[in-house]
Amino acid sequence: MRNAGLAVNLLEPRERGLGNAIQAGGNVFGAIIGGGGALILLDRIGWRYSLIIMSVVILLTLIPVLLHQEQVSKKSQKSNFFKSYFQPFINFLSRPKALPWLFVVLLYMGGEMMSGTMLRPLFVDRGLSLSDIGLMLGIVSYNVRIVSALIAGVLITHLGRLRSLALFGFAASMVTLLYIIPAIGISSLPVLYAVSITVNAAQSMAYTALLSAMMDKCEPATAATDYTFQVSVVYIGGIAASVLSGAIASATGYTFMFIISAALSFLSVLLITNLRAYN
Repeated sequence: MRNAGLAVNLLEPRERGLGNAIQAGGNVFGAIIGGGGALILLDRIGWRYSLIIMSVVILLTLIPVLLHQEQVSKKSQKSNFFKSYFQPFINFLSRPKALPWLFVVLLYMGGEMMSGTMLRPLFVDRGLSLSDIGLMLGIVSYNVRIVSALIAGVLITHLGRLRSLALFGFAASMVTLLYIIPAIGISSLPVLYAVSITVNAAQSMAYTALLSAMMDKCEPATAATDYTFQVSVVYIGGIAASVLSGAIASATGYTFMFIISAALSFLSVLLITNLRAYN
């Protein structure tokens, strides 16, 4: 998360929408290359040369990092472990509306992670092959997320981060209900592609808006810690949501689980708009 903390200080507030769109798109593109690309290399040239190529790629990405001259503030020599490590977290939590904001972050992404976790098992139950699932969710949907993240970046610049966060979050919560279509037994590939593309596009736009809003919650002096803290809440919530989604799907079926997933995302939007959790 250090690169995101660095981006907080490098990007002007008006640049954060497009900047996070590039970051989100880059993350997805890296997942495509690192996932599908690595498997292709492994199949064709074996472990040794695949690892060598991946190591070279990582070294190349370090070049701009090494060339960047970062301005680092000097710390007091008398600072103790508690003050240097725990104090930034205490400072973040002591800010106005910090806890409501973290709850928004938790719900905003928790709903998406809940639905995303059970999508592959659902498609397997509907008789899709691993190749069909890999192409739909690993290639097509990922490319859709890249494009929609860039579109979101442009829209965030014009709409503003608060409005974008609410609008994109609302859209994502509503289109998540489209997953009910395969949940009730429909297995037509064209229909499933349309559902997957629509949901992933909306969720990617919502995720881009969330990243931009999270940057606004960071102080320049503790940007890396502030951003990492918020992302940690997202992924801790994601783990809990993944476990919960499996339990709910087993007990009540996929349909009810997707309804709960959409409801959690919609609740986060209500908190943003009604409780003004975002400053």
